[in-house]
Amino acid sequence: MSRGRALVGAYNVPEPDRDSGSVRVIDHVDLLRDLDYEVTFVTTQPIRDDRHTRALRGRGVGVYHGTPEQLDVLLTAAHFDVALLAFWPTGELLIPAIRARSPGTAI
Repeated sequence: MSRGRALVGAYNVPEPDRDSGSVRVIDHVDLLRDLDYEVTFVTTQPIRDDRHTRALRGRGVGVYHGTPEQLDVLLTAAHFDVALLAFWPTGELLIPAIRARSPGTAI
């Protein structure tokens, strides 16, 4: 049984072979999964169906483009125990929606 649900957000799907920030995001995704969290990833940019997206999905992580509408659906459909948001611009965009729809989520 999973420990809970975690929402991880960043401005792009992590590309760990291209930048160190992506390495940290992937490390946090793996840590949450190791702690038995069910992880959902949301990006503020459109998703490309590339090897990075497929690799994240291959880890068992749902990947979504965090448009306001999509984020509303995600936050309404499931309770997230924790949200980990990489980089302040991501937080600036996602925190208001998380607080409005899921005020009990630890950010």
